[in-house]
Amino acid sequence: MRRFLDSAIPVLLLGSMFLAAPARAQGCGGVTKIEAKAYGKGCPGAGARPPYLVAALLKGSSACSLQVEIKAVHWFPNVYFSGWILVVGVKQVSVPVLRPGCALLVFPLGAFSYDRKTTKVTFPLPNDPALIGAAIRLQGAARYVGFYFGPDLTPGLVVTFK
Repeated sequence: MRRFLDSAIPVLLLGSMFLAAPARAQGCGGVTKIEAKAYGKGCPGAGARPPYLVAALLKGSSACSLQVEIKAVHWFPNVYFSGWILVVGVKQVSVPVLRPGCALLVFPLGAFSYDRKTTKVTFPLPNDPALIGAAIRLQGAARYVGFYFGPDLTPGLVVTFK
């Protein structure tokens, strides 16, 4: 039974990200904090260092949300940040992609695309105590245009709900 819950809970969490209900209608389900830990390495192209993801738990009086932000997406001479993609999954992988040294670090269950003005996104969490101990994995890809046309990949980020 525990094995079923381990595989079902992240899928339910991912499903909750598609809900149209506003975050204020949700609760925390006993989640009091998150642990966010980077793994793998990113893949730079436009800059000397790759971008990275930061996650935070936002708690209100009756709401609970996961906030994810992509950082270090700078404007370079003749290279412009045009947006990013957030890949969400539950399994860690290492699949070579794009160019040598770049790897997809998340087995994707979903992907979300954002414009250059949206570097911080928020997903409502379901009011479910089964979230405690569940983990999701995230990876971002920053898109650039200009002298350099290509994506930079962030390191992976595993977020565990506590």
